[in-house]
Amino acid sequence: MEAQLDQAAVALERGRLAGIATNARARGQTEALRTAALTSLGHDLRAPLTTISGAAETLRTAGAALSEATCADLLASIEEAATRLARRMSAILDMVRLEAGQVVPRRVVRGQRCCWWRKMTAPASRPRTYRVSSTHSFVPRTPTALQ
Repeated sequence: MEAQLDQAAVALERGRLAGIATNARARGQTEALRTAALTSLGHDLRAPLTTISGAAETLRTAGAALSEATCADLLASIEEAATRLARRMSAILDMVRLEAGQVVPRRVVRGQRCCWWRKMTAPASRPRTYRVSSTHSFVPRTPTALQ
């Protein structure tokens, strides 16, 4: 009888330790996801800010020497980056509201185009063009794997 009680106590202790280990793994996975999300979020916010500040600095420092088309292109870049940044911030605030329980999610029929991710990752309405000038000639080399 005493041996059975000892075995039951050992089994209960194992169960308790297994529960602690499971909770620790879940906390580790949650922390890893949080770190990945923050890293991605940092990049998603820095990229438009870099575009905005770079284009604004170019307009400020070389505005008089730039052509009208180049100025218009830089202003369009600023507008597009600001729009992307606003969409990302809106999505972040929506996620915070969901987590806080202020908003109740609703089911969306597959195929509807209301997904914020599609809107956020959609290509720009017009193709971007870049002008590069150099005094050096550049001949692109085909990678050896493609030859």
